[in-house]
Amino acid sequence: MVKTKERTYNIPLRSEVRKVAEWDRASKAVKAARKFLVKNMKNEDVKLGRHLNMELHSGGRKHPPHHVKVEVYEEEGVVHAELVGAPVEKQPEVKETKDHKVKSTEEAKKITKKEAAKEEEKKEVLEKPVDHAKEVKGTKLHKDKEAEIKQAMEVRTTKTEKPKHEKKK
Repeated sequence: MVKTKERTYNIPLRSEVRKVAEWDRASKAVKAARKFLVKNMKNEDVKLGRHLNMELHSGGRKHPPHHVKVEVYEEEGVVHAELVGAPVEKQPEVKETKDHKVKSTEEAKKITKKEAAKEEEKKEVLEKPVDHAKEVKGTKLHKDKEAEIKQAMEVRTTKTEKPKHEKKK
């Protein structure tokens, strides 16, 4: 990870932003910043940082800033741009395992905990006896429920009161 070019730019956005409709200005500011960096760093592969993106959208999509100060560096053929004074985020170490790539040791611990929990759930499910006669048609339980429903329907229809639409007549 060798940084070849390190520069600081003040990117003017106002002239580009004013060319588009008010509702589209923040996205135009992002495109203008990217275009400016492609032109000045002479590299097509440009990555805008999280804090820079948040600054461009800070006034909502209608009111982006007029200019932005940016620290730019080129690393392994990729140009990275971040807001001046933004905290530097460390990239987690990449470790490869048999099944998949793990970004850090913390994620590896989380994955192993999740796998252990899944295995415990599987064991619990396998230990419980399966009740196949729950609510399959034709079984005793299903017939009992049907009888309960019929009984409830009879109670509803045997009311002495007339329905609302018949009371008015």
